[in-house]
Amino acid sequence: MTSGTYKIVLVYDYNTAELSLQLKEMIDKIVQACKFNIQEALYINRNLYQDISLGYIQNQFNPGVILVMGNLDLSRNATPFKKNVPYEMNGTKILFTSTVTDLDQVKGEKQALWAVLQRMLNFK
Repeated sequence: MTSGTYKIVLVYDYNTAELSLQLKEMIDKIVQACKFNIQEALYINRNLYQDISLGYIQNQFNPGVILVMGNLDLSRNATPFKKNVPYEMNGTKILFTSTVTDLDQVKGEKQALWAVLQRMLNFK
């Protein structure tokens, strides 16, 4: 993982190095629905990078948005984040949502995420 500038960073926890094609396509669609190009997005599997933190992501990648999929502890100093509640930290919009698997399999999870993303990114 090399540093650079990305408009959106997506952090998830998945048991293999690569997402299944179905899950990757679902996340790609979320990125595109948020009006980002796939090339502007960085996907980080927390399973491969255990020590990653929100501060590290902000410093290394300077994203406008961080989307965390699952109940992942990425901050040593902040109080726990609530699911589907937008936050802003040092100019970066942050959203914690369902796991990538739940977004795919649990009815209503993608719709709930999309409703929050629309408000957070001022689409409505």
